[in-house]
Amino acid sequence: MPYIRPESLKEWREVTDKFHKLPPAMHATDREEYQRQLVLTKLFDAAGVRMMVGTDGGGQAPGQSIHQEFDELAKAGLSPLKILQMTTLNPAEFLDRTATMGSIDVGKNADANVAAQFPLLINQGMGVELTVREKLNFKGPVYFSEHHLSHAASAFFCSPFEEAAIMTVDGVGEWATCAQFAGRGASIEKRREIHYPHSLGLLYSALTAFLGFKVNDDEYKIMGRASYGEPRFRAEFDQLIELHSDGSFTLSLPYFSYV
Repeated sequence: MPYIRPESLKEWREVTDKFHKLPPAMHATDREEYQRQLVLTKLFDAAGVRMMVGTDGGGQAPGQSIHQEFDELAKAGLSPLKILQMTTLNPAEFLDRTATMGSIDVGKNADANVAAQFPLLINQGMGVELTVREKLNFKGPVYFSEHHLSHAASAFFCSPFEEAAIMTVDGVGEWATCAQFAGRGASIEKRREIHYPHSLGLLYSALTAFLGFKVNDDEYKIMGRASYGEPRFRAEFDQLIELHSDGSFTLSLPYFSYV
């Protein structure tokens, strides 16, 4: 809010106040319409419709409205990659300006600011630095450590080892899903990574959802039950993931809706 122009902030507050003063019945209707919009957005996405972000209604708070739109698109079930493409690549292609914008390359314009901490779970991390500064009145530098490096450091620096090979496996952190490091003394060197959408963690979450359990909550139930089972579906599982001779892997992406 402190970065919004006073006239824009005034307009935004006026529209917000008018909305809150509407009769309860109208709020109920708006909520029903909102749910229909979420379903419709997901149907468009499933049908392959190319979409772009953009808030064109009156009283929208610049910047903040786009962040909120990311949240709403995530609620509709769009993947983080799709949301990012709706912010960058899709508008550039629609406007026939891919030569100057829409992707990261030398000489191209920056049409979106993707911060170092930009999460794939978009609604969990937007505006972290601004929130820290505003809520804590903090003036100093704010540092963002890479997700997998943080995992590696918390394991290696607390261990009794002077040297160690370190591997981290997670759902996703920034764009990495697995990472390999070499730890020596007070330093950790990254050796290689596997990037989204190829992720063992997201594979596990997908199977959790497929079996009717809650993602990001019930994975432990699947883990506990796995020890009592037999590998009856090994052939089907082999269609989901391919292991390579160097120890890496790739997922068969048509089976996964999060991409």
